[in-house]
Amino acid sequence: MTESGTRETENKDQNAKTLAGEIHWVHVAMLATQVILGVIGLLALAIYFCQLRQMIEQTKISRTSLESVQRAFVSNGGYQGLNEADAKGNIQSLLLSLKWRNSGNTPAVNARYHVNIIQGELPSDFRFPDRDANGNIVTDNESIRGFYAPQSDSYAIPLRMTQRRSVIYGWMKYDDVFDRSRSHITQFCDQLTWLPTPPKEPTATLVNPCPVHNCTDEWCGDQKR
Repeated sequence: MTESGTRETENKDQNAKTLAGEIHWVHVAMLATQVILGVIGLLALAIYFCQLRQMIEQTKISRTSLESVQRAFVSNGGYQGLNEADAKGNIQSLLLSLKWRNSGNTPAVNARYHVNIIQGELPSDFRFPDRDANGNIVTDNESIRGFYAPQSDSYAIPLRMTQRRSVIYGWMKYDDVFDRSRSHITQFCDQLTWLPTPPKEPTATLVNPCPVHNCTDEWCGDQKR
C-alpha cells in the first residue's frame, strides 16, 4: 500500500471515530434531555396534585363554613303557661308548655325531644334520666312546642301549686339537611320557682338555668347522652 493510501485509510478511520463520538454525545444529550423532561413532568405532576389537594381542602373548608352558618340550631325558646281554675275561679294548677326555637337558616330534620319535670330542688348527683321510654316526635321544624307529659298517661300534667320549686329538663336530637352531616343534640335544664299569688291571680314563676345540663353538641361533654 502506498503512503497516500495509508494516509487516506487513517483519515477515514479518524473520521469514523469522530462521527461515532459525535453520535455518542448526541445520544447522551438526547438521554439527558429526556431525563430533564421527565423530571419536569414529575415536578409538574407533583404541583398539580398539590394544587388538587389544596382545592379539595378549600372545598371542604368552604362546605364546612357554609354548613356552620346555614345549619339548624335548636335551643330552648322558653315556656308558656296556662292556668287551670276550679268552679270558684281559684287557680289550681298550671299547664306548662316548652317552646323550641330554631335560630338556624335551615330546618331540623329527624328531630325528636324529651321533656321531664321533677318537684323540689335539683339533687347534687342527679343523672337527668328520662321518666318514660319514648321521646316526642317533632313534626314542625319551624315552630316547635309541646306540653310536657312524660311521667303519666295524661297529655298535660297539672303542676301542684303547693310545691315552691320544680326542675324541668330534657333534650332534643336532630339532623341537618346537609348530606353526611353529624347529628346534633341540645340539652336544657331550668329551675322553676313558684311565687305566692292570690288564689284567683295567674301563677307567677321565676326561671333560672341549672348549673349543668345546658349545652349543645360537643359542649355537652360528659353530659351528652
